[in-house]
Order: sequence, then C-alpha cells, then structure tokens
Amino acid sequence: MAAFEAQAEAGPISQTDALAAARVAQPVLNLPNAPLQLDPPVGTRITVTSDDYGQDPVTGDLVSIGPDHVSLRRETPETGVLHVHFPRWGYRIVTA
Repeated sequence: MAAFEAQAEAGPISQTDALAAARVAQPVLNLPNAPLQLDPPVGTRITVTSDDYGQDPVTGDLVSIGPDHVSLRRETPETGVLHVHFPRWGYRIVTA
C-alpha cells in the first residue's frame, strides 16, 4: 500500500496528458511467470483476443503468463512502452 501513498490524487485528465504520462512511465512487472504446460515462452509475440464480445485483437511480446493472467509488452509512438494485462480465462492467446 505504501506505493499508492506516493501517487497523485485521482481526478479528470485530458487525453493529451494521459498519453504524455504513459510515454514517460516505465512498466513495473510484479506478476509471477507461471506458465502452464502448453503456454508460449516469455518473449514470444502473441495476440490476445476476447472469446465472446469486443473481439479486438491486441498483439505484443509476452512478459508474463500464469493460471489467471497474461501480460504483454506493446510499444507505440503515442504511448511508449506499456504492459497490458488480461485475465487468463475468457481470452484466446495465440502466437502472432
């Protein structure tokens, strides 16, 4: 909880300010990597897609996978490096 105490107050933020904050932030991974038997190894390019609705694929490099999560690394000019986290169940994970 101490990490949250140093954060700024929550409030409205413009799209421009949100993207600027993302560009200068660095991801911190604190999820354990605990792959299941057939999971791809860390570093593999993967695509994650919902298996029911909103099926917009998200592609990036696998940084962590476990029984209840999958995290991938994406980089865009607008945001810089981001780690995107998904719940494991309800999503399809395929190598890209």
